Amino acid sequence: MLEMMRNINITDLQIRIATERDEIAYRKLFIFFYKPLFQFARCLSKEQEAAEEIVSDVMMKIWEMGKPLAEIRSLKVYLYKSIKNRALNYSSRNHKNRIISLDADDFAIDINSGFLDPENNLIRKELQEGIAAAIHSLPPKCQVVYKLIRVDGLGYREVAQIMGISVKTVDRHLNNALHKLVYSMKIYAD
Repeated sequence: MLEMMRNINITDLQIRIATERDEIAYRKLFIFFYKPLFQFARCLSKEQEAAEEIVSDVMMKIWEMGKPLAEIRSLKVYLYKSIKNRALNYSSRNHKNRIISLDADDFAIDINSGFLDPENNLIRKELQEGIAAAIHSLPPKCQVVYKLIRVDGLGYREVAQIMGISVKTVDRHLNNALHKLVYSMKIYAD
């Protein structure tokens, strides 16, 4: 199942959902996008139940769109923008002046050393916690850009569209994030 999901053709599923109301295609699309969209919604809303509801609402809208769904050029960008808009609306309605920040769980970084001995496991865990702490110390927009590009695998243009900023600004945020991460991780190099 996992291998099948890696080779997924999003456009094909999108067309099948739009024109044939294909439930299997919708289920595959839902499974493919759920985890990254949920993590993105959670980092914006800061509440698990709200994030689940936001993702469910956005995915239900996809199902209900019908034929206009086929006309969306980049479904991935459309989904992330929809999540962002709904999460920000939720936050503004329910939590005035809430600051966007990401939890360590939002960055699923797996450092696999290949060794199973306790010392290497402890070092790997300490390194993962250090990376998560360094990411958490970044400014909010740098965190979001870093997560979307490095964790979720989106491109610069996609992130620019989602966040409503230029590609150069995305590049600047990512460079800023990487410089700060490298600096904060120097203690592990010694």
